[in-house]
Amino acid sequence: MDFRAIVDEVLAGFFRAYPVQATEIGHHAHDGRWPDLTDTGRAARLAWVTDASAQVEAAAPDALSRDDAIDRRILLENLAAIRFAEETLDEGSWNPMTYVYLFGNGLFMLLAREFAPLPDRMRSAAERLAGLPAALDQARATLNAGGSRATSSFHTQKAAERMPGLIDLVDTAVQEASDLDEEGAGFLSIDIAQPGALGHEDAEEVQDDLPANSSALLIAFENLWVRKVVDALQAADAVLIDSIRIPADVVEAAAALEAR
Repeated sequence: MDFRAIVDEVLAGFFRAYPVQATEIGHHAHDGRWPDLTDTGRAARLAWVTDASAQVEAAAPDALSRDDAIDRRILLENLAAIRFAEETLDEGSWNPMTYVYLFGNGLFMLLAREFAPLPDRMRSAAERLAGLPAALDQARATLNAGGSRATSSFHTQKAAERMPGLIDLVDTAVQEASDLDEEGAGFLSIDIAQPGALGHEDAEEVQDDLPANSSALLIAFENLWVRKVVDALQAADAVLIDSIRIPADVVEAAAALEAR
């Protein structure tokens, strides 16, 4: 394989495996994604590093131009650094600040860098916001599982202090989106038979009213600040189908059942 083609393939694999770094570098095909933070995701990244290193090493340096030989050495050094970070350092298993930086950068770069029209960047931000709860669950599971060293109490404290900054980023997204032209934005309406916690019946009703080739996100939340997440999604061209308030007695009954 031509060395330039090898470089392109290695970079494409890196961008897929590390979507937040891809956004930072300026490759925007994965701007709506978070990396897979599970053990399976880590194993997949290590497998990619092994394959990519083998591809680059297979290109004999004496058969390359001077510039390509230099690029080969740089690629191998960077792949070795990625392997060290994943395999040996493994900060995700003990340093909660890893995730503060990851999630913060993943949102901030979409808001602060004007590499695309605001509606396009807001759509990517909305996708990352929608995927944030699952990514947080993965991060929490990885930290709870532990690794070669104990979770750092110092870094845990610092992470707790800085996590509210993520909410500030959501506020910024809402403010940015408020300048968008809302012409053509519409709202679909359906009837929910009984107010209460979301169930399969609610999902089926939403599904029946969805246009073809579209999707919906159903959110049940208890804190007012999550309203800002909903606002950000709407600002990114999401359509509000329905909004209901879960009565306090339903919440209390659900909490009582969960406590049993």
